[in-house]
Amino acid sequence: MGISAVAPTHSVDTPTWYALHTKPHAEQQVTTALQARGFETYLPTIPVWRARRRQTEAEPFFECYSFVRVALSVVGLSAITWVPGLRAVVSSEGHPIPIAPSVIDTIQRHLGHLPPTGPRRLEPGDRVEITTGPLQDLEGIFQGHLSSVERAQVLVNVLGRMTRVEIRENWLRRI
Repeated sequence: MGISAVAPTHSVDTPTWYALHTKPHAEQQVTTALQARGFETYLPTIPVWRARRRQTEAEPFFECYSFVRVALSVVGLSAITWVPGLRAVVSSEGHPIPIAPSVIDTIQRHLGHLPPTGPRRLEPGDRVEITTGPLQDLEGIFQGHLSSVERAQVLVNVLGRMTRVEIRENWLRRI
């Protein structure tokens, strides 16, 4: 038996989850604005490694979507729709579609266990092995990323002397 995304018939006074369609990159703006108005919200996020910033950041799992839990008969639809960054409450034939709580629970449970996407970039001082190319199987010390995202500087022992070489970063493996 599968999980139904649509909530079963419910009391109009019971808070229910609804999906919100936002403008691009406005998921957090909408979520924050609704929280400031006292609504329960949920913005599913996943950790994503940002190479340029060299850190992990939370990114919306569903681009242009967030969720709000509200009793529409109590607060009215206009309390939600007039939020900066919101395009619409996901609806069918003009009626907002309630989302089953089990769907929200499933999303929360699965997203809570995800590791950051993308590999952790090498940091200066990391010991590395060159896995491909003319220097294959040599070990070195990672010095830094070059302006080209694909290239890096590594110190390798060449004829008893530490020599700085430029190499494709994807040819390196942390050891």
